[in-house]
Amino acid sequence: MEICEIFHSLQGEGINIGLPTIFVRTAGCNLRCEWCDTRYAWEGGEEISIHEIMEKLDSIGCDRVCITGGEPLLQNDVLDLIDILLPRYDISVETNGSLDISELKRKDLMVSMDHKTLLQAWKGRC
Repeated sequence: MEICEIFHSLQGEGINIGLPTIFVRTAGCNLRCEWCDTRYAWEGGEEISIHEIMEKLDSIGCDRVCITGGEPLLQNDVLDLIDILLPRYDISVETNGSLDISELKRKDLMVSMDHKTLLQAWKGRC
């Protein structure tokens, strides 16, 4: 997977605000929103295997993982990662809402979706 960074912090938004969380930030985004606070994740990243990601997560010692981006659903093996994480971690996925989430809906996890409106996209703001 193309990973921008993996870090441990407190969740800063949503229903899990304030809870210790490991963030797996994927690289790559299919939108270019002018208000984006993680432009550094639009491109680049480092190819990291699911096994290496798991080793890093296990070394941190937190039971909550947020897969974010960029746009994590652009990663071909994100569903494989989620399937491996689910028995061991409480998972959330943050997505921009532009890609199909039907596979995520079948899993025991939280999806946090930030829908971009067609008007924003049409005006070139995304």
